[in-house]
Amino acid sequence: MTGEDASAVARWVGGRWQPVAALARPERALANLARREGRTVVFGVGMRTLHFYLLFVGLAVSAFALRLYGLGDMAVHHDESLHGFHAWLISVGEPHRHTPLMHGMFLFEIVAGSFFLFGDNEFTMRLPMALFGTGLVLVPLLLRKHLGDSGALVTAVLLSLSPAIFYYGRFARNDIFMAVFALLMVVAMFRYMDSRRSVWLFILAGLMALAASTKETAYILAVMFGGYLAILSWRDIFEFLMGRRKLSEFGRAGELLIVIFGLMLPFFAAGVSIFQSLLDLTIAAPDQTPGVPTGAPDGTLATVIAVAATLIFAAVAWSVGFMWNWRRFLGPLLLFWAVYILVMTDFGTSPSGIATGVWQSMGYWIAQQDVRRGSQPWYYYVIMMSLYEFLPALVGMAVVAYYSIKSGLKSLGPFLVAIVALIIATAVFYLAPTDGGSGEPVASAWTVVPFLLVGLGILLWLPFTLDAPKFVKFLIFWTVATFAIYTTAGEKMPWLVVNVTLPWVVLAGVAIGRMIDTVDWRVVWRNRGWLVLAGTPIYMIVAWRLINFSLSPGFTFARSADIAKFVELWVLFAVVLGGPMLLWRFGNRFGRINAFTVCGIGVIAVFLAFTVKTTFVAAYSNSDVPHEMLVYTQTAPDLHQTAHEIAQARDLMWAQRLDYERDRVFGVATDGSDSPKLPPFRVHVDSTSPGDWPWRWYLRGYGEGGRYGEDGDYVRYGKLSGDDPVFDEDATVLLVSDDNNSKIKPLLPEKFGEGRYLIHRWWFPEAGYRGVTPGEVWEVLRDRDRWRTVLDFWFHRKMPRPIGYSDAWVYFSDEIPEGPLR
Repeated sequence: MTGEDASAVARWVGGRWQPVAALARPERALANLARREGRTVVFGVGMRTLHFYLLFVGLAVSAFALRLYGLGDMAVHHDESLHGFHAWLISVGEPHRHTPLMHGMFLFEIVAGSFFLFGDNEFTMRLPMALFGTGLVLVPLLLRKHLGDSGALVTAVLLSLSPAIFYYGRFARNDIFMAVFALLMVVAMFRYMDSRRSVWLFILAGLMALAASTKETAYILAVMFGGYLAILSWRDIFEFLMGRRKLSEFGRAGELLIVIFGLMLPFFAAGVSIFQSLLDLTIAAPDQTPGVPTGAPDGTLATVIAVAATLIFAAVAWSVGFMWNWRRFLGPLLLFWAVYILVMTDFGTSPSGIATGVWQSMGYWIAQQDVRRGSQPWYYYVIMMSLYEFLPALVGMAVVAYYSIKSGLKSLGPFLVAIVALIIATAVFYLAPTDGGSGEPVASAWTVVPFLLVGLGILLWLPFTLDAPKFVKFLIFWTVATFAIYTTAGEKMPWLVVNVTLPWVVLAGVAIGRMIDTVDWRVVWRNRGWLVLAGTPIYMIVAWRLINFSLSPGFTFARSADIAKFVELWVLFAVVLGGPMLLWRFGNRFGRINAFTVCGIGVIAVFLAFTVKTTFVAAYSNSDVPHEMLVYTQTAPDLHQTAHEIAQARDLMWAQRLDYERDRVFGVATDGSDSPKLPPFRVHVDSTSPGDWPWRWYLRGYGEGGRYGEDGDYVRYGKLSGDDPVFDEDATVLLVSDDNNSKIKPLLPEKFGEGRYLIHRWWFPEAGYRGVTPGEVWEVLRDRDRWRTVLDFWFHRKMPRPIGYSDAWVYFSDEIPEGPLR
């Protein structure tokens, strides 16, 4: 054997000749052996690669089936009704102009395509989201090199079952699209850094164009990914600024940074509007500016400045790209703008989408920062993650702590400093005087912001100090950056949890996959290590019972029930104390690392079971009931059912109209006279709060403004408030706000009868978590009765407060055949 061959299988270590196989980590040795045999390794078991792909396909099919189940049953949310109605207009040939209020045009066009192919209803409105949610499950396949085989499969499982991703993968909003685009952008970035193939630049450009034409959170992705690449290539950037390096000499991370910078910089031109007060001009109108759309320039001079700023930003961005490598930059640039312009202009039918997309979108959300829509507290996503994404959050935090400790003081020290800085910032915030009106702390920004900047800055730099794989470092950076940005953003909404959750899920997936691969499962199984895996959930249940255990008031050994409780207490103590000793004993048999890792996997399995329960309850049982914070403000099932009854009433009247028309044509009227002219089907909707939506979606095609419906049919929207309300007495169906019902009811013709009460919209009671202080959290931790209130909600969604609601009344005319609908 030659020296080169010998070095491939053994080498000198500590003065001894050691086989490499004995030195390699078990999972790496097994993976390398399997790879040489054309196989792959999942959960320590070798299998053919084809079988691995089939496993993924089966997982995707299951995920798709779960997302399709009951997809059209949930009442249409206010935002869904906006998206569905305007997509329906596109599907019937009506123009739709882009407005930043409803984000980009991609959602409207893909939903319109679904309507065109399969018809318009609640199921087909949500079908594109279900398809994208299923596609997201398959994306980890493209990251197998960095996730590992087991990590890719675990990540796919977590993506398929994540409560937030699952719920909003069945919901007609943009966020599931953005999750797919974001993860595919990560794929393109790392595939390019691995291979430097130009095709990945084209893919990245196309994804960024789709993301920018879907939602403005694309700007956040550009900043985060660009920031990561900038840190990786800081030496290239520094050398370039010093004039000692050309752009063409940048590394692969620097090249990706140039591409992202060159494509996205023009969208940040509206950022100059933060200085508009110095110019005494409105180049991006604040919210509720009279006569000017939010984020748009006001006046000719302001428009000229906006155009000039955009052109300057574009010139700088494109110049950098062409200076780097015009051949490699031009193609992605042209692809990006071709896709973006086609989508934002609705394939050329609305050219204004270019201006509103490039300038007004950023201007709009800058203006919304101070509005703080939703008015949620800064810890909102802490609550949401603890309620829904507890598994990836706990595993992710454990990963950061593990690598910080493993990396020594160079990482652990900064990590502890960051935590202390954030604790000080929180303390300063809550110890400040409170506003007498709202009771909210009014700490000076100068006392809080420095500590926040120090804490968050260190946490963002921390991943690059860790002794961890490159991809894990990126995931930790992405996780921390996402959480920091969305926490500091003014608008906080439940659907944004999808964006916050995604990096946590991928980080947890790769970590759990590595845990599984680290275990020598054959040794564990031969030594009955499965008892550790099965016993861990039992141990957790017993420990939980002990934590919540309490003896009866007036305890005495004279009562048999009290004696039984006393015995139970000591049994619980014995199990809790004996568990670690048994684990240690098993560790002596098949390795302590194996034993503790298997125990950790058992804990993860318990939390995964709770995740499944949380997901299914939120998506199916409570999908339109605000016992979930994910549901937020939601249309009530009453309205959904009433909409179907109105459709049945319309169908009955149309059928009767056809019957009379048939009698007239064939001359079979029983009394020898012409058939009577039947009244048209007309609906009057009271626009007073809770308003027109989602009725405009449910009543599409009923003849609004003389369009779409049968002759004479129409829907009229108008407020019935005021001292002398005017309503349509010829209406077949009348929908009245509860605030106006007492005034309208005495004026109604007899044909309307008594009417029926319904809940229009309801919402989660937010008073329970708003304005919570650290002192109140401490009091909850000390009070076991308050524990139970919190835990009853966490486990069973028992509401400690009644939900809020707004209500209405519906009146059906007796002109409708088969009057039971009344």
